[in-house]
Amino acid sequence: MNDTICDPVVQMGTTQIIGETYVFEGRQVNQYLSIPYAEPPIGQLRFQKTVPLERYPDVINAIDVPPACMQYTEYPFPWYINSTHKSEDCLYLNIWTPADASPQNRKAVMFWVHGGGYRYGSIRDKLYSGIALAALGDIIVVTVNFRVGVFAFLTSYTDDAPGNGGK
Repeated sequence: MNDTICDPVVQMGTTQIIGETYVFEGRQVNQYLSIPYAEPPIGQLRFQKTVPLERYPDVINAIDVPPACMQYTEYPFPWYINSTHKSEDCLYLNIWTPADASPQNRKAVMFWVHGGGYRYGSIRDKLYSGIALAALGDIIVVTVNFRVGVFAFLTSYTDDAPGNGGK
C-alpha cells in the first residue's frame, strides 16, 4: 500500500463524508472509515435493539478506524482484538471503493461481517481492511461493527430482559 493521494468527498444528503485515496497494486481505492449507521447504544439504548441514526453530522472525517465494541477478550484469544480501544459507541461501517466507481460505473458490493462467534471481533483488525479486495476484485467492500457478547445477546427470556438478538 502506498501513500495517500487525495481526499475523496461523498455527499450524502446534507452530510459530507471525507475519506482518503490509496494506491494498491497500481489501482486507486477510496477508503471511508467509521461511518455511523445507528444511534450509539449507550444509556437507555444499552441492551436494546439498534435505533437508526436520526441525524448524520454535517461532516464525517472518515479517516480513523472505529473502536471495537465492548467485549471480553482474555480468553480464548487475548491477542485477537486491539483491546485498548473499545467502546459501547461502536456501530460503524468501513467502506472501500475502487476510485473509478460511480453511478455510471457501478460495482458489486461485498458486505463482510467479522468473525468471532458473536462473542468477540471487530473491524479494527487489519484482516478486515477492504483495500486489496476493492483494488484487485474491482468491488465495493463494506465491513460492519456490531455488538457482541452480553451487549448483544444477553437475555433472561422474560419481558424484563428479552435480549436484542445482536440487533
